Amino acid sequence: MSRRAVLIYGGNAYTVADQDPDTLRDHIMTSLAAEPAFWLTVNATEGRFTRAQLLITATTEIAIVDDYNIEHSTRFETAASSTDDISD
Repeated sequence: MSRRAVLIYGGNAYTVADQDPDTLRDHIMTSLAAEPAFWLTVNATEGRFTRAQLLITATTEIAIVDDYNIEHSTRFETAASSTDDISD
C-alpha cells in the first residue's frame, strides 16, 4: 500500500496520496508563508479518486494523520512536534 496522509478538515477526513505528514505540513506552512490562502487538492472519498479542493488559511483548523502508522503500528509513540513552539 502506498503512503498517504489523512487530513481532517471541517470534521471530514480527506486523503493526500504519496505524502507523509511532515511533507504535507511543510507544504502547507510554505504555501501560507507565500500567500494568505491557497487551495489544497485532496481525495474526498475512499477507493476511487474524487478530487476536492480545500481552502487553507492561517486560521483553518486541520489535523494531519499519518495513515501508514494507523495501519502498521500497534500503538502510537508520541513526541512534541517542532511546531508546538511556534509563536505568533
